[in-house]
Amino acid sequence: MRKLADEWADYETSILSAHAGETQRIEQRRAFYAGAHSMLAGIFDVASESGENNDIGATRLESLYQECRVFVLDVAAGRA
Repeated sequence: MRKLADEWADYETSILSAHAGETQRIEQRRAFYAGAHSMLAGIFDVASESGENNDIGATRLESLYQECRVFVLDVAAGRA
């Protein structure tokens, strides 16, 4: 199973400019982990508060995943 650190390393090498300064790298890493934390905390909070069953939770995760995929495609196409 991949860890967030693995995802960050991929992001850092493929997205972040080789000329990025240390401050930019620190800020980008913080934003990366903050986004991941926000997403995970929100998912767990809603699931635990509402008592959702696994099917509803899986549907919610799939919806979030698809939203992220569309964003990545938009970035690649220069729309985001």
